[in-house]
Amino acid sequence: MVYHVIDPAGDVVLTLEWPTAGSSASSNTDNSPTHSTCSPDESEESESPRSPEPEAPGPVEAEHNVEAVHNVEQQPGVSEPPIRLFSTFRLSSRHLILASTVFEAALKGGWQEGNGSNNGDLHISVRGFHPKALEIVLDAIHGQYRWIPKTISLETLLGVATIVHHYGVHEPLQLLAPIWIDHLSEHLPQNMESEKLVLQWILILWVFNDAGRFTQVTQVAMRYAIGELKNKASMPIPPQILDAINQRRKEMIEKIFVNFHALKDDLIDNAKGCSIACSTLQLGVLVRTMSMLMLFNDTSEDCFSFYYAADIIQTIEFIKWPYFCEKGEERYARSREVHVCPHNEPTFRSECEALVDEIERRMTGLDLGGFVSSAL
Repeated sequence: MVYHVIDPAGDVVLTLEWPTAGSSASSNTDNSPTHSTCSPDESEESESPRSPEPEAPGPVEAEHNVEAVHNVEQQPGVSEPPIRLFSTFRLSSRHLILASTVFEAALKGGWQEGNGSNNGDLHISVRGFHPKALEIVLDAIHGQYRWIPKTISLETLLGVATIVHHYGVHEPLQLLAPIWIDHLSEHLPQNMESEKLVLQWILILWVFNDAGRFTQVTQVAMRYAIGELKNKASMPIPPQILDAINQRRKEMIEKIFVNFHALKDDLIDNAKGCSIACSTLQLGVLVRTMSMLMLFNDTSEDCFSFYYAADIIQTIEFIKWPYFCEKGEERYARSREVHVCPHNEPTFRSECEALVDEIERRMTGLDLGGFVSSAL
């Protein structure tokens, strides 16, 4: 057990239970208030390290427990026993109540989370939170900013965001969060190679109300997600955010589907094109493009499930237009020209260009204003 004294005169003892890295118990547990069950990150350094704190009776250092996990030889046919560690924090109920209505309810409302003891201390038990992240948040709540690192890892920042959201303690972290995010901004995802990473950043930027980067990351999700974007890790992301991203992508693909099918019918009926040769040429290009994008079915579901928006846009932009000339065989032999309908009649090419422009305008990411976590 690791024992932290954040307020020596505190009347609250908060105990965090967390599994060791690599333990079979490291998966999410029932009734866990958070969705990150990782061991503390040792990479963060504060400006001046905190002096050693008094230990609880019979403590076992966390690093020794972690080492023991890796040194135990796994016996064939025997599952690894769940090894859990505990961090204990001595805190001030006054600070907790002022900072969070959740803590206030736990300490005043007789919740099972908060229980009294014979010596007058109130006890709160939580599980699953990132230990280092919880220490940072509790330090901030108690005004102990000198112990809080100026830079933290993405893993710890995600843990902080999860705790801040759970307890509604945005205000104590309002000056630190932008510094941490700026430091990690070079790691913002540029594609969907890691869907988990994109969702982690969406959560972080939503919790800390970083509007610009929130729009940037949700734009990446819109342009590069394939199929339904789902919160598989059960992060505390509002479902409305992912619904909006999925809906924007569905609307984009459905618009292409409807426009292409309408244009196909017009070209078959010779309702578009300046001549039969012209409409036939455009129809061939359209049919090939629709086939590539799986848009020949009755719905656009296949296209939505197998293509991301940026790929669809690129496919339309790089359509290969065949050469076609109506100016006589002799001139055609000397010079190839791309056929253009006279009188500025809308053609497949121009409709595709207009469609791409409209899609690009719609794929600009979400406005954080509709999903504000808290007024920082």
